[in-house]
Amino acid sequence: MGILADVFVASPEDAEHYENALHAAQAQRFERVPFSGVTPPEFQQLWAMLDNADFDASRHVLEDLTAGGADESWLYRFPDGFVQGLAAIDDARLDDLVQSWCDLDELLDADPDKVLRGLAAIRQLSRSALASGRGLYLWGSI
Repeated sequence: MGILADVFVASPEDAEHYENALHAAQAQRFERVPFSGVTPPEFQQLWAMLDNADFDASRHVLEDLTAGGADESWLYRFPDGFVQGLAAIDDARLDDLVQSWCDLDELLDADPDKVLRGLAAIRQLSRSALASGRGLYLWGSI
């Protein structure tokens, strides 16, 4: 059994209904990228890498929208600064980030080509979120 994860663009109201849309086979109404196996801590490490900094728990934290939830799924919002950083990645920096991100213990077994495609798609989602005034979210489930 693995970890399912999707990064998607939505309004705050729509984001709250993402999991229900998945269960009702209506996920196609969202701009989304499946990125299974990646959890909030790995994205937080990526944010620190984007900042060319060590991870800082007071800065590089996704907003937990399911705090206190008892089920096996979660929903996080990517903070605006992270979304802006993701949207601004150029292709050369993207290659460097993929290499560094795949070196993390949690991603050591990751396929760099798959990670590159996923991160490039998330970059595009970030640009779409900024252009539309919506947010970027991470949904996951065990």
